[in-house]
Amino acid sequence: MDNIITGEEIDILNHVVADQGTLIFGMVAGSSGFNLALPTSDRDLFGIFLAEERGPFYKVKDSYSKHDPDYAIHEVEKYCEMIMKGNAKVVEPLWSIKGPYMTQAWKDVWEVRDVMLNQNVITQYHKYGNTQKREGDTQPESYSKRYAHAIRLYTEALQVLNGLEPIVFFEGELHEYIMSIRRKEISYEEAQQKVEELEKQVSLAEKENLKDLPKNVDIDKLATWFIPLKMQALANTPNKEIPELRDNLGTGHDGLKSRAENALLANDIQGTLLFVTSNGASAYGLPTDVDDYIAVFALETERSYQFLKPEVTILGETKGTKTKAFSKGLILVEIEYFARFLFKGNHVFSEAISRLYENREDTWESLAFKHFRESNQVSWLTSTLVYHYIGVMKGSLIKAKKGVDFKKSVYIAQKLLLQVQRVVNGNLPDSDIDISSLLSIKEGHIEENLLVNMESIVTELEGQKPWGLSSGDDLRSALNDFIISVRKSLMS
Repeated sequence: MDNIITGEEIDILNHVVADQGTLIFGMVAGSSGFNLALPTSDRDLFGIFLAEERGPFYKVKDSYSKHDPDYAIHEVEKYCEMIMKGNAKVVEPLWSIKGPYMTQAWKDVWEVRDVMLNQNVITQYHKYGNTQKREGDTQPESYSKRYAHAIRLYTEALQVLNGLEPIVFFEGELHEYIMSIRRKEISYEEAQQKVEELEKQVSLAEKENLKDLPKNVDIDKLATWFIPLKMQALANTPNKEIPELRDNLGTGHDGLKSRAENALLANDIQGTLLFVTSNGASAYGLPTDVDDYIAVFALETERSYQFLKPEVTILGETKGTKTKAFSKGLILVEIEYFARFLFKGNHVFSEAISRLYENREDTWESLAFKHFRESNQVSWLTSTLVYHYIGVMKGSLIKAKKGVDFKKSVYIAQKLLLQVQRVVNGNLPDSDIDISSLLSIKEGHIEENLLVNMESIVTELEGQKPWGLSSGDDLRSALNDFIISVRKSLMS
């Protein structure tokens, strides 16, 4: 049978992903897989692999495709994302049992494959079928291939709409009919009429039966297959667990810890707090109406993967409050998102880290993060941080010159100038800087030549790049390994 994958073809797929992970499924796809191939048809291969866990910042390539030999291979997480979009091409292999190469990891998905058949899949079948129909209508010379595809797709849609499984291997009269079209033994006009009839049947069946199908994939059921696979990959990493993380032990202001944990609960987030630091004006001892804090946490491992992850970029203290890094009050930031901001040179988050080195009373830090800071000889001072400081300074100076929020813009530029001068001299940003100039600006006492002087300093700083600072590669590597250890420690 032409749909049986050969040992040589399995070797091709294995070779592609060998340095990235483990092949768990491989099959003959396309017309050969459906038993609808002509002697001149290409032989397409399709595969799924489970990637090694390498951390959030050194991800493996999640999809591979090539022509001659023709193949498409997707990593498990990418595959799940495609399923969630209703991609019919990746749903069909779940019913292909005779012919493929498969491991137990793949067979386990059969327990939940019924949840993959939903309204999204029908929409994709119908849409792709209409595309093939339209191309056959407008390109009569290629009708044999296009109409054959359209008939198959409409037939699959009708199967699912009628509560049946997709057809993954065509046999009998329907097989002979489609092959007759492919061989052009059936005329263009007759094939076109058949396609139009089937399209009408699909449209009618959608009106009658589509509502009986779930709108989307049941993510929680899909996760019962996906999560154990990812947990297995995580468990196989050489990274050590962090015992004290499970007990969430730490030092500092316990009231801040409680406040941050209550904010997590208010947002329905199951996570473990890593640290809380002061932020904004209160961090500098400047007068403010609201004390600001940044709380960094780690999601429970099972929910840390992209398609399962709740929206936890930056959140406020109450449920559903989306906010920004400079918002008032306490903000919540997931460790991966926090780290990505650090790599981009975000000064707010870099200054938050620096406060952990100041032994302040308005911080709380887990023993896990404290140990990470003290045991890794990485530099938090990167050239990217200076670029960020300078970029924000220049933006504030432009606004000040235009009279936009003049006093605030000058204040921000001056504060950033004080910090960036520390950083280029190899020192961490410090909340204990001389704030007299900031207080003067807040009170409206702005020297006549202050803007000109600041612009001159910015120009001088730009001429000194890259300032002898780290590129950030060591910081990226250290945080990547730390996050792997955190995820491994917080597996249930």
